[in-house]
Amino acid sequence: MKSTRLVSYVGLFATLFAAALVHGPCHADSEDAAWERHVIDQGLSGGDGVRLSDADKDGDLDIVVGWEQSGVSRLYLNPGPDAATQRWPFIDCGPASGVEDAVMADIDGDGRVDVVSSTEGQTKRMFVHFAPKDGAFTDSSRWTTLAFPPSVTGERRWMFALPLDVNRDGHLDIVAAGKDTDAVIGWLEAPTTNKRDLSTWRLHEMGGVGWAMSLIAHDMDSDGDSDIVVTDRRTGAGLQGARWLENPGANSPRQRGPWPNHFIGSAGDEVMFMALHDMDGDGDSDAVVPSRDPNALRWFERMDRSGTQWATHAITYPENVGTAKGVKVADVNHDGQLDVILSHGNAISPLLGLVWLEYTGSVSDPVWVIHPLSDAEGSKFDRIETVDLDGDGDLDVLTTEEDAGEDSLGLGLIWYENPER
Repeated sequence: MKSTRLVSYVGLFATLFAAALVHGPCHADSEDAAWERHVIDQGLSGGDGVRLSDADKDGDLDIVVGWEQSGVSRLYLNPGPDAATQRWPFIDCGPASGVEDAVMADIDGDGRVDVVSSTEGQTKRMFVHFAPKDGAFTDSSRWTTLAFPPSVTGERRWMFALPLDVNRDGHLDIVAAGKDTDAVIGWLEAPTTNKRDLSTWRLHEMGGVGWAMSLIAHDMDSDGDSDIVVTDRRTGAGLQGARWLENPGANSPRQRGPWPNHFIGSAGDEVMFMALHDMDGDGDSDAVVPSRDPNALRWFERMDRSGTQWATHAITYPENVGTAKGVKVADVNHDGQLDVILSHGNAISPLLGLVWLEYTGSVSDPVWVIHPLSDAEGSKFDRIETVDLDGDGDLDVLTTEEDAGEDSLGLGLIWYENPER
């Protein structure tokens, strides 16, 4: 009896140890089950992340996705929580071959949301898809697509855009960033009249970049204007890592020239999409930065109001996932503590593409508990958002998955339903 019991204990320990390697400390099955996945659209290929805004002003957040291989930017109108699990109605805003990012904004100031597409590949252009000034907003045939001429943006690969009134003149500008040796981070200054004449916009170069991933507007030095936070994953400009560009101020002529650069952390690392969030509850925004080759996750604690002093906290990275891609910070399980959601590429089964992490002691602990969010389906997940799509009071996870093949539809535009409520 004694030897049998010993064997039983050894077997139990081995089972628990194996589970800990995959998921961290063991939890009830209900906690460690994958979330239910819902498909919004699976009709196009190459979905490159999601961006949110209320396009039709009905109070629900809509989605725009740039479908790179299909060469189109598509706007999805949120049908409301009761129909969120069904396929969503959409507008094909216009063609955008090689689109890497699409974002909503009222570019021409007519009160209707337009879409800006940033493209690379052979296209190397930035497009604006203008909503119809009259007639049906949802009629794709009424939308007009115009390209910024090379005389404005140059023959460059463009990866990401951020609508922002940079010079605070009441007209919406566009901050944009690219990829490769001639890439820049710059802001396109809007003219005061006839904004649909894209030849009248002017590009002001703020600095070089190797491969832009994130562009975030945030007042990093507490001077009242918006600085630009960047993750740069490539060494081409010698500025690889998480950093921010200091806005010289709307009244300064230096605003139309290079902006001072300040590093946050992960200098020299292949950093991916990042998040700004108050991790330690002290009232300012810290930086959460995943990087790859090898995977790493760090959050940088802001130490002063200048935004130039940062303390580094490392979180042990999960072992059962693909290569790091996106990150979001939110309270997933309603325990009053922040959790971290990660997305991944190269997540070939049995590796997972989406997981979430929680701490049990302090947010500064290096080891967090790991939970699966997706199952093993899908391999190339992208930028993520958290939003309550089904109206049940908790945050769901929204993303795209384009699989590894160039012609594959993958899982498409999808969201995972939070099982907490």
